[in-house]
Amino acid sequence: LSWMDVVIGDPKARILVPQTAIKLTPSADRLTYGQQLTLTATVAFSHPAITGSVIFKDGNLEISTVPIQSTGVAIISIDSLKSGEHTISAEYTGDNFYYPCISNSTLVSIEKSPTTIELFSSESQIVYGTTITLSANITANYGQATGKVEFYNEENLIAEVDISMGSAILSLENLSVGDYEIT
Repeated sequence: LSWMDVVIGDPKARILVPQTAIKLTPSADRLTYGQQLTLTATVAFSHPAITGSVIFKDGNLEISTVPIQSTGVAIISIDSLKSGEHTISAEYTGDNFYYPCISNSTLVSIEKSPTTIELFSSESQIVYGTTITLSANITANYGQATGKVEFYNEENLIAEVDISMGSAILSLENLSVGDYEIT
């Protein structure tokens, strides 16, 4: 902690203003989507007691603003960061006695959540001209899966279907006579 010499008006009147420093500590630097990340910002200060807020950011995007505790600590817990790399920082807003300051950035990596997929068929054998319905049910460890499911016959793409409510449903009719290995 250092002090800054500030001259206000008369050069003989000097006020020593305490400098602040902020340290950002993540609970982990690598998580899976949906896992909770706790960010702790600690502002070094002297006397008098510190007030104000800490703004937690992901790049330039504000995650949350948290009032600073009298101990100089601000904490948030989040589980909503999307998969990918995140450059997290904390910014102390300052108060009547302490100047604002910004932490160094820390990199946090969020991995995609594991999923499982089960494929069901309305029929194991069909007669030419009838319809078969294929249902792919997707279960995610956290939240609900989104995106698309690709249905294949052996290595040939049959269709790409949007996931809705954790499932992708494909109806096929007028299939040629033969055996099919659907994945």
